[in-house]
Amino acid sequence: MARTRTRSIHDTAEDGTVVPAETGRRDRSATAARQPAKPRAQSQGLIERIPVVRSIAGYLHGVRTEIQKVTWPTREETLRLTGVVLGVTIFFSIALGLLDTFLSWWFQKAFHPDSETTFLIIAVVVIAIVGGTWTLFRHRI
Repeated sequence: MARTRTRSIHDTAEDGTVVPAETGRRDRSATAARQPAKPRAQSQGLIERIPVVRSIAGYLHGVRTEIQKVTWPTREETLRLTGVVLGVTIFFSIALGLLDTFLSWWFQKAFHPDSETTFLIIAVVVIAIVGGTWTLFRHRI
């Protein structure tokens, strides 16, 4: 088996002269050392370079994709549903206004010294109406 020998920094040749070892560098000419840099395919844009902008852009892309999947209502459906919302809003605002007026009048009667019986009669009627309604609809709710 042949034995290989590696050279040290100052090896000697067969004739006894000192031979410098190779350091791994190749001798390059001046033109070969200064080759032009390879052009990049394209410079990175702002979106690719900044992670926060990249995540926001990804989010907005997802939003755009989901909005394209939505089935939008027709003009007639939009007008009909807007009318329903306005009607329900007006109805409940009137109902709550009447309830507020009734409760204000009722509590004024309650704290007036001469109308204690009126307050109690109205309280019994309200309890009967609420209790009866609950009894009728408790199985349906």
